[in-house]
Amino acid sequence: MTIRAVLAGAALLTLAAPPPPAFATQADNGPTVLEPLAPWQLDLGENNCRLARTFGTEDRKTLLMFEQWDPSASVSWLVAGDAVKTYRSRRSASFAFGPGGDAEQFDYLPSTFGDFGTVVRSVSSIVSHEEAEEAQDGDEWDQPYDESDPRGLPHLDADGAEGITYLDIGRSKADDVRLNLGDMKKPLEAMNLCMANLVEHWGFDVARQREVVRQPDFLNPNAVVSQIIRNYPSKALRKGAQADFHLRLSIGADGSVENCALINQTLAEDFDMRRHPCTIFSENAQFTPATDAAGTAVPTYYVTRILYRMPG
Repeated sequence: MTIRAVLAGAALLTLAAPPPPAFATQADNGPTVLEPLAPWQLDLGENNCRLARTFGTEDRKTLLMFEQWDPSASVSWLVAGDAVKTYRSRRSASFAFGPGGDAEQFDYLPSTFGDFGTVVRSVSSIVSHEEAEEAQDGDEWDQPYDESDPRGLPHLDADGAEGITYLDIGRSKADDVRLNLGDMKKPLEAMNLCMANLVEHWGFDVARQREVVRQPDFLNPNAVVSQIIRNYPSKALRKGAQADFHLRLSIGADGSVENCALINQTLAEDFDMRRHPCTIFSENAQFTPATDAAGTAVPTYYVTRILYRMPG
């Protein structure tokens, strides 16, 4: 049921917005413009949602992908392939969703993404920060609860993204590229639907999550971090091995950690999984429970990321 609902949304995107013929143009003193090569593709994973589209031509493809691991007012994005193939050294770049959307300078560390090659990544609300904050007044917990405002389930501002039709990315005017996205309202609606379905898949009542007005409060982060540092695998420590863990905790109505799921990981060689951070969180983390407007505790989730990094 859940998967069919999300895939139906993806199918509507595919049928409603067939791409124009793909080509690249460059206006005088303007960015190189890349048209869509294929429709948007929505991918529902076990723990994440991805929305992707290719641009340019068959022999010079550029990929744009949005990704979320938990419901949020912002989304991770990456651009890979021909448009960023010269991004080979660590530098600053800029992006702008437009017209009138989120725009920032960001630092990138080039890496690769499959057959597309060079990739750059950042995070964005897509709409302007002011609009995103207005759409997510969920941080103002002292306001009366309005059931039409799902503050307990953060979401991308799809309504605010109506009229946003392109993404500009570049390091200087000489290499600026514009991806003609098409209107972003329906793609963001599909991402929000996908994330809501994932929350249901994780075992939570989506309607009940939307009634949350106070999120769980992590009471002892310093103690948990200290435990994680003390349990850094000795073999990995000697070799300078590093790792990233993306965790999702199930927080009970009493604030206890009922379950910890590893939702993404990047492991260095020789990293000892017997000292998994999930074990440390389950045994040591303390939370206050999430509550609704009446003060009733609500079982919910808490997502965090653990980065094992060696000095230097």
